[in-house]
Amino acid sequence: MIEIRDIIALSQVCGIGTTKLRTLVDTFGSAGDVFSMSLSDLKQADLLPGVAEEIVSRRDEAYARADKELEFISKHNIRVLTCLDSAYPRRMVNDPYSPVALYMKGNANLDSLHVLSIVGTRQPSVEGRTICADIVAELSRRHSNLLIVSGLAFGIDIAAHRAALQNGVSTVGVVAHGLDNIYPAQHRDTAAQMVSTGGILTEYLTNTRPDTYNFVHRNRIIAGLADATLVVESGIKGGSLITAHDALEFGREVMAIPGAPGNEKAAGCNNLIKRGEAALVENADDIDELLHWTDERLSKKGSETTLFDNVESEEQKRIFNLLMSEGELSTNEIGMQTGLPVSQISTILLEMEFAGMVMSLPGNNYKLLR
Repeated sequence: MIEIRDIIALSQVCGIGTTKLRTLVDTFGSAGDVFSMSLSDLKQADLLPGVAEEIVSRRDEAYARADKELEFISKHNIRVLTCLDSAYPRRMVNDPYSPVALYMKGNANLDSLHVLSIVGTRQPSVEGRTICADIVAELSRRHSNLLIVSGLAFGIDIAAHRAALQNGVSTVGVVAHGLDNIYPAQHRDTAAQMVSTGGILTEYLTNTRPDTYNFVHRNRIIAGLADATLVVESGIKGGSLITAHDALEFGREVMAIPGAPGNEKAAGCNNLIKRGEAALVENADDIDELLHWTDERLSKKGSETTLFDNVESEEQKRIFNLLMSEGELSTNEIGMQTGLPVSQISTILLEMEFAGMVMSLPGNNYKLLR
């Protein structure tokens, strides 16, 4: 908890993102040590102008704010995921603009095997809502380790969340404010349901208002958490297009539902497709094909030999055989039994997960997909 306090305090210093924080920790030893450094020491750390001065001048203020936040976190059972923590979403860990800390109410596995972000207009058509619900329902039948991410906003966002809830799928809402509030207020009941099977996630501390600028940052998290972003309906401008372009920056797939020419609610989707920025998709089949997601209904009875055929290295073989005999194991347990470094194990497991060989579970646990 001490390290979390230090990181929350540092997160309030303008100019310190994940990359810079890791550099500072590597240089000085820990997040707490950064605040104990002199101004001259900090100026040797290649910080942006004024950042070293802010670290020194805001130390007491930053710690007071961190202590207040820790009280709220403890009282409301909030999970804190820092960029120095192995629990930080691995799809975001290499983004230099990712938040230093994320705060989540709920138990969602942010490293689920299949993660899809769904975004769109706040004023969708009946057809748009139906398409959204149908896609989520069909994906839920095919994939047990599925996470649906959106922004808890009106329209397509809330339609995606509610479709996930109706189909027993974990869903996470990324919000542009602190977890002491839910915006819009009309979605509080849905948010409460989401906490039990997914979660509400933010980078913002309590008492942060949902200002317009915050939604831009929120959109980047929506894109960064997922393998792909699906735009169901969008006008020619809008937040969902910002999310789509963030996904492209991450090197992730962007997909869009096409609409008829002249349909203002489809203009943004059609433009993404026309410019080659998004793949045209119409249903779950298209999504599975584009992302190379395997329908578990067809592979449940696949033989162990078929899985073993995907093993590419001796290290993978050792981990594969261990999971075959032991069932579910954590990365630390795998390390103790194989003698491999945990950092190497994490890389190998990620490769095996992308190859459809293993499934990640809460607590850094893994098991074979059978």
